[in-house]
Amino acid sequence: MAGLQSGEGRMMIDSVVWNTIRLRAVTSSVSPVSVAGVDLPVADDIKVLGVVLDRRLSFHKHVSAVERSCNYHAQAIRHIRHLLTTELAHTTGL
Repeated sequence: MAGLQSGEGRMMIDSVVWNTIRLRAVTSSVSPVSVAGVDLPVADDIKVLGVVLDRRLSFHKHVSAVERSCNYHAQAIRHIRHLLTTELAHTTGL
């Protein structure tokens, strides 16, 4: 953590840990919300700005989604690789 004064990095880490613990305590006791007499269940995860967050902030689902996306695009590139010139392939990092 470049540019931090002595002890500031530890304070930031302690703050993240504390907020995570507090979030876990809050989300473990969340009950469904009722709107117009209909109970809305609490979701197991939510996607915010492209990042999948779950109740425990484990990022397992997010990492799996990114991995699937990368594999999909890598396979698509493999299909067209033979159509690219050598110069273009080097330019794009293929």
